[in-house]
Amino acid sequence: PYLPHHIGLSIDIMSALRLQTGGVRHLGGSNRTIIKQAYEMLVNEHTCLADAPPGTLVTLDRVYELVAHNLSSEKQRDIDEIDKTFGAHTWEAKTARVLALIEQVQHLPRTPRNIAALLYERLGAELPLEAVEAALRRLEEAHFARQAEGGWKLLTVAEKTWEAERREMKVTLSQEMERLREALQRLWEDPGLRSMDYRSRRRFSFQVGFQGHAVTRHGDLDLHLVLADAPEALSGEVEEHRRETRAPSHRNEIHWVFPFTPALDNALQELARSSQMVNKYDQLDAQSMLGDEQRTNLQNEKRHRQRWEAEVDRRLREALLQGVGVFQGQTRAVSAFHAREWKDVVRGLVQWVVPVLYERLEEGSVSLPPRAPQQVLQAADLSRLPAVFYSGENALNLIVEGPDGYTLNTDAPVAAAILAYIRQEQDYGSSVTGRKLEEYFSAPPYGWSADLVRAVMALLLRSGQVEIVAQARRHNRPDDPAVRKVFEGVRDFRAATFRLRQQIDLRTLVRAARMLGDLLGQEISPEETVIYETAHAWAGEMTGEVRIAHTRARDAGLDAVLPPLEAFLHLVEDLSRAESEEVVRVLAEEGQDLKTALEGYQRVRPLLKDDALVAIRRARRIFGQFWPDVAEMVTDPGMTERVAQAQKALTAPDLPARLSTVVAAADEIADFYRQAYEDLHLRRGDVYRQALEEVKTWPAWEQLTPEEREQAVQPLLQRACATLDYDEPSGACRRCNAHIPSMRSDLRAVRGYLDEVRQALHAHLPAETKSPARVRLRLRDLAPATVLRTPEDVKALLEALHRALLEHLQQGEEVELE
Repeated sequence: PYLPHHIGLSIDIMSALRLQTGGVRHLGGSNRTIIKQAYEMLVNEHTCLADAPPGTLVTLDRVYELVAHNLSSEKQRDIDEIDKTFGAHTWEAKTARVLALIEQVQHLPRTPRNIAALLYERLGAELPLEAVEAALRRLEEAHFARQAEGGWKLLTVAEKTWEAERREMKVTLSQEMERLREALQRLWEDPGLRSMDYRSRRRFSFQVGFQGHAVTRHGDLDLHLVLADAPEALSGEVEEHRRETRAPSHRNEIHWVFPFTPALDNALQELARSSQMVNKYDQLDAQSMLGDEQRTNLQNEKRHRQRWEAEVDRRLREALLQGVGVFQGQTRAVSAFHAREWKDVVRGLVQWVVPVLYERLEEGSVSLPPRAPQQVLQAADLSRLPAVFYSGENALNLIVEGPDGYTLNTDAPVAAAILAYIRQEQDYGSSVTGRKLEEYFSAPPYGWSADLVRAVMALLLRSGQVEIVAQARRHNRPDDPAVRKVFEGVRDFRAATFRLRQQIDLRTLVRAARMLGDLLGQEISPEETVIYETAHAWAGEMTGEVRIAHTRARDAGLDAVLPPLEAFLHLVEDLSRAESEEVVRVLAEEGQDLKTALEGYQRVRPLLKDDALVAIRRARRIFGQFWPDVAEMVTDPGMTERVAQAQKALTAPDLPARLSTVVAAADEIADFYRQAYEDLHLRRGDVYRQALEEVKTWPAWEQLTPEEREQAVQPLLQRACATLDYDEPSGACRRCNAHIPSMRSDLRAVRGYLDEVRQALHAHLPAETKSPARVRLRLRDLAPATVLRTPEDVKALLEALHRALLEHLQQGEEVELE
């Protein structure tokens, strides 16, 4: 009772068995082979299909019973061990037998469905797919099988070794959390989660955070994902976050608390182990240190890692769907959102929190026509604008009709809010840019689109309420090319500065005079002419001064202090070119920006004086030349920390305030360096003078002329400097010009220089008077062991010494024992 596909598969299996290493050669894929197998299937005591009920079919586990003796001993041992672990008639045993037979059949994918089809044993029965899938999971958990290229397979010896090493990999909680953060990032890469529609008014995106790390960088709604330690700890964690989200600093945050389920924990651990194995063996593979079998295992592990990534993603979604949302002390479970998947939860969160956070969203939720700002500026009059600007449903009510025709309604919610914000910023002394307008009105409680803000600003400019300030010039005409350019592109609009348009009144003059007086440190009369002439002269003077300071800072490599200089230079240059009315307005409305920039310049200015620049250059030289030579000699951790902080300060924007720290650290290094130098110089001089005295006791010394002696001992004389003449800038003795590293090397090399002098002296001797060459012989080199423990060790040493001494003496050499 073979199914048709079983016949061809049985032939393929027998052919594969014949071709495998050690296979029985008389096996093959002939018809006689399948006929013989069919007969055995009926009568063999392990199958006995002749006695089976009608409808019973041949399954591949029964085929295994007939051909098992043809498989490798390794495969047979695996099946025996599986039988002992699970039982011989279990689905695990059946599934393993199928895998053992079909692994070598290349054309058959080893999927759970195919394996289940090969175990279909009775006509009319259900396909045992669920039983096979469960068996495969249990075989994998018991480390008998795993997924590989082509599907499931039994583990080889090498794969078992690999799997054993994988199981030994230690996974820390931080590694699990790193994998979890990566899974969250994959989750939020779903385009369906990037933004959610709110009642066709606007789409909202999320700025997602998890354990202090950003999952997504930018968004309209602040979502914090919170992991409870375990499912049973969920309620306590939710209660804690209810209290936290009631605090004013957290009222705009959404907290989603979800449990750390055992299934998610297990998947993260397995993924971390796979990642560790892949990282380890990828490095070995890059060094060509892997064999073919290990490289195959590495590729299988990479596929395994992908599968565990998918499993982590699935378990993460399950855990998230067990979570609870917390917002301003209120909670909502998944059931409140009627959610079946995480996307439904996110959509429900938007519907829940947006009406609370963006309570003025409806005021600006309108559909604007394309190029609305350009239409406002180009219209012949206010009666010809798009309908959204007038009264009516889904309109802004910005233009109203009165006795004098169509005029701007400054009481309209959108216009009133924008004008109030600009007035507030100007009263504080801050400039208002298009970027600040977009950011302020896109945030709670408004949530208005950038297109709306640009369109309303174009209308306010056309109606004479605001004007644009660029390069100390005012632009307030709708037909001005500079105005048209601002509203053509997003970048130009964001860079433009806006302010309320008004006549100069006494209050403005007083405010400008007071601000100029603060800048100059003197009292200024609140008269436009006085303010202009004084400010214009001061700005011209400061422009020249700051340009010089900027050049000095740039030439000195003080890049960290260039930004405050450039900011102040930009402001005073604009002020020096401005007209009288503009100067007054700038001082009154943006004087605080000018004052802040002046204070930044004044903080930098002392740093650019000659003595300060000399001190900085000296500190750089000491940190770069002296400190590397003595850093390892410093035993005071406090000094090391002070030097590290001073080095950072040299490139920090707050260098002016920390210059004294830098100078003190440089002085400390210089003092320490000099003391270390003096000590080394003295020690080296003593050692080399002693070496000179030793040379004078050698017999060859008396046989040479003074000139020959001086030439031979030059290596010692150069290093026997007796009088220190220390040069602070170079950090070296003017006489010998030695530095700390070279003196350290000299102290280690004194015996080598003595040998060099000995050879030089010997070279100057006449041939008939040359003394024998001298060699050093170390007993340690001749000893059979470091420690002598037996008489045999002593005897061996003496014999080796005897041979070595005779060899050197026969060559006419003197021997000096060490």
